[in-house]
Amino acid sequence: MMQPTNKLFTVVTAIIIFCFLTMPVLAAEKTASAKKAEQIEGKLNINTADVKQLKMLPGVGKKTAENIIAYRSQQGNFKSSAELGKVKGVGKKTLEKIKDYIVLDGESTLKKVKK
Repeated sequence: MMQPTNKLFTVVTAIIIFCFLTMPVLAAEKTASAKKAEQIEGKLNINTADVKQLKMLPGVGKKTAENIIAYRSQQGNFKSSAELGKVKGVGKKTLEKIKDYIVLDGESTLKKVKK
C-alpha cells in the first residue's frame, strides 16, 4: 500500500510534468494569435522587393524570400504572378495567400497594421 507522502509526491510530480509538456503548445498558440492580430495591407512589387519586404507576405519565410530573389536574379523580372510558382518554396497554397498583395511593377506600399 502506498503511503500518503508517496502518493502526494507522485501527484505533484505528474502535475509538474504535465505543465512542462503543455508549455510549448501554449507558447505556440500565443505566437499564432499574435501573427493573426498583425495584418498587412498594400501591395508589394515582387520585382524590386528585398528579403525583409518579401517576408511580410503570408507563408513566405526567410528562405523562400531568398529563393524568390535568387530566381529573379537568374531569370530576370517576373512577368506574371503565376511565375512565382516556379520558385522553390512557393506552391499553390502560398500563391493563393499572397496573390492579393503582389504586383509586378510600381511602388511597394505593403505594410503591417494592427487589427
